[in-house]
Amino acid sequence: MPRDTPNMPFSRNAPFAQVRREGEGEGEARNGLDTTLKLDNMLLEEFNYANTTAYQAMEDRARMFNLYLLLIGVLGSGLAAIYQLGGSLRAYTPILAIGLLAIAGVMGIAFFIKLIRLRQAWRESAVAMGMIKEYYIQEFMPLKGGVEKAFHWRLETLPSNEKRGSVTFVVCTTVAILASLCFAGAAFIAVQQWLGLLVTAIAPPSFSVPTVPVSLVAAGIAFLAAYLSLSAYFRRALNSKEEHKTIQQAEETVVSTNTTSPKR
Repeated sequence: MPRDTPNMPFSRNAPFAQVRREGEGEGEARNGLDTTLKLDNMLLEEFNYANTTAYQAMEDRARMFNLYLLLIGVLGSGLAAIYQLGGSLRAYTPILAIGLLAIAGVMGIAFFIKLIRLRQAWRESAVAMGMIKEYYIQEFMPLKGGVEKAFHWRLETLPSNEKRGSVTFVVCTTVAILASLCFAGAAFIAVQQWLGLLVTAIAPPSFSVPTVPVSLVAAGIAFLAAYLSLSAYFRRALNSKEEHKTIQQAEETVVSTNTTSPKR
């Protein structure tokens, strides 16, 4: 079958176009157009499209992860530059730092959701390719026994969940930890500044509050809240039971289609 370049659209040779040029198509009209509907060509085009979208999902995942790490590095450099500012701008340093960390945390959530969406898009493409494989297996099984043994990657071999060592798990966990650290840093600076203003406003001069331990506790709470929320979303979005149910439905659809189709 023809091979596509990753970036669509690009012209390429299709089987039905080659047949038409050679004049071997059935039902060829006077104007040179093939008036028949060829199911095999349609299935090949569908398989090729699913293959391309699966490849693009993996490529986009790598690009998104690299872009996120780059943006985190830029924001970290900006945060370091803010704390090195002097003069009258030093009074605004905590506010700018809180703003940058909060933006980095929100950006991490956006990238985290996007990475999960790309993984779901890849799985949909893999299921689509698996359904076409199962259709061909069901069609050719009566004619050639054991044809199913030639396909190692089928619907039943698709992973039902993301293992802890998988690439998707590692990438999403990294983004979740970095985003949670950003929220924790913003909470640490915000609580420390708030306690300092509170003590200055209402407490006597001899009264002191351990701002650092309290700020660390607030940062820990913010980190756990953000990380656990992202982890719960990961498990819910990539639920193994739902994905297994989707595979079963795809297999039943192919089997029922083959059963109800007229025998030749």
